[in-house]
Amino acid sequence: MASQGGITYSVSLSAPIPTIPEFTGRIACLQGSLRHLHPDVLLEVLELLRPNHELRPLSLTCKWIRDACMPILFRDCVVWSYAFDKSETPVFLPQAIWPYVRTLIFEGSFARPDLIPEYFGPDSPPAWLTELARLRALARSLGQFVKHALLSMSNLRAVSVQIPNGLWYRDATTRDGVPWYILEAILSTPHIRHFYFSNGPMCHRDEELPQEVSLPSVIPLQTFRFSAPSMYIPPRTTDLDRREVLLILERAHTSLVDLILPGEAAPLHCMHTWDWPALTQVYLNGEYPTYENAPPLVMALSKMPRLRYLTLYLAQPAGSEPQPIWPPSLRASHAWYSLEQLTVTHPHPDDQLYAHLPLCLDRLSLRCWPRYYKHHCHFKTHMDDAQVHWTSPLLSSSEMLRILSKTNTPNLTRLELEFYADVSDSQVFRHIGDSYPHLTVLRIHRYRNAGDVDAPVTEIAAALRGLTNLRLLMLHLDFQSFPGVTVLDRGESGRYSPEEQLQREAQLDITLDAAQSAANVFASVLAPSLECICILVPLWGAPQQWRAYRVLRNGGDCTVETLHAGWPEPLLHGYSIIYDD
Repeated sequence: MASQGGITYSVSLSAPIPTIPEFTGRIACLQGSLRHLHPDVLLEVLELLRPNHELRPLSLTCKWIRDACMPILFRDCVVWSYAFDKSETPVFLPQAIWPYVRTLIFEGSFARPDLIPEYFGPDSPPAWLTELARLRALARSLGQFVKHALLSMSNLRAVSVQIPNGLWYRDATTRDGVPWYILEAILSTPHIRHFYFSNGPMCHRDEELPQEVSLPSVIPLQTFRFSAPSMYIPPRTTDLDRREVLLILERAHTSLVDLILPGEAAPLHCMHTWDWPALTQVYLNGEYPTYENAPPLVMALSKMPRLRYLTLYLAQPAGSEPQPIWPPSLRASHAWYSLEQLTVTHPHPDDQLYAHLPLCLDRLSLRCWPRYYKHHCHFKTHMDDAQVHWTSPLLSSSEMLRILSKTNTPNLTRLELEFYADVSDSQVFRHIGDSYPHLTVLRIHRYRNAGDVDAPVTEIAAALRGLTNLRLLMLHLDFQSFPGVTVLDRGESGRYSPEEQLQREAQLDITLDAAQSAANVFASVLAPSLECICILVPLWGAPQQWRAYRVLRNGGDCTVETLHAGWPEPLLHGYSIIYDD
């Protein structure tokens, strides 16, 4: 339904099927009504029909309506990579719809007809080598076709390459990437503004980039997102990937707004030499990159004056120590007046970055990655199987307090911390309660020190009483009273005897009772703004690690009730509290 000039037009696709004369008359009436709409209003009507899969039936009614639907019907198109990148009869989009495509998605593995090393070698028969030469010639011609097709898609703005995730334990040297002639065609198309690459590696394992690449000197990308699964056997990226990323960034840094990279592929040794005048988001994930003689990260960040979101989900390589982003020995003057969100894993207590955070900072996260409890418990088996060699240095309460004391960020609305308790434990919680009055979400992972008793729940709650705007509290307090619990899938329950199963269920009941008891304490002490409390209960085999409780108030009484996954509560919207990261 749409309105124009006081007249409301309504299109219904759920009426009974009419007879042929009735159908012809209705189509003529429909065309007459739609033709009177302003083009922008017509597009709004068509956009409303698209999510319910009603646009395609409407487009079949007549040629004029189909032409009006074309820009929406074919705005996003998928090309199956294996069907396109092959030696004979490649399958691609019909040329008639090229002008309407805005987002082009290459889905699946590429066939690579030009590189088949397991079959073609220096000692191969002459006929085989002739066939290899023919396939490579076809590949070069396919590259020219891709360039022509992308240049002809005048409305094309985004290209996404989605490689299958495959088995999590496969390393980058055994996975197929993208042919260079396709990457070159994408990056040489001047009207493409967004390039997304999922699951890596970016370049094919059996390919060598040419010494002199034919990329333009300036690539006007606004978005470059290259993501690689974090738990692949190292290396997650290859030398070819790192060279390709370097080629892109040195040509696109002046226009980039959004940058996501695997940490191992980030050229930190070069990024400080470029200006990034438009960059607002930087997201690095994976393992902290190690480059000889690389300058501190703050030198690259200082070239990003418009930075709003900085996220460093970087694991710490085994045998190394966390490095400060801004070393105390570095005398400089940098400020990020637009920075709104900051996430740093394995922060350094002497890092001077935290003394230069702006007043406008809205979210701050200082944590481990992977989570400390996952690194030493749940996650360790997976890391061992994946041959991932990471360490998980954990700050003490005193070290965390040193960091927080440097900041001047009273306008924080979300805060996340991970540390182990020491003599400054109570001071950390008092600092939080006194320094961040606007917090709406607080997430704390607090681990017991060796030999400590359970967390002082009442004392912690009293220290946080000043958070009068707090709506969501998420806590991992590492309770000593939590027994070891294994939650089994139904298909695995036969592995244990009935007596063992009953014992495990009893342990689970004890654990959940302890979590609810702690939630009741926080609900009764904290401000009336509190709506939801989540207690982390690390359970083996359970997809849900957090127990969520809704706060109920009845006069002076305050209790909690369990919230289950999928509970339709507005307070859960956007908090992502059900699954841990």
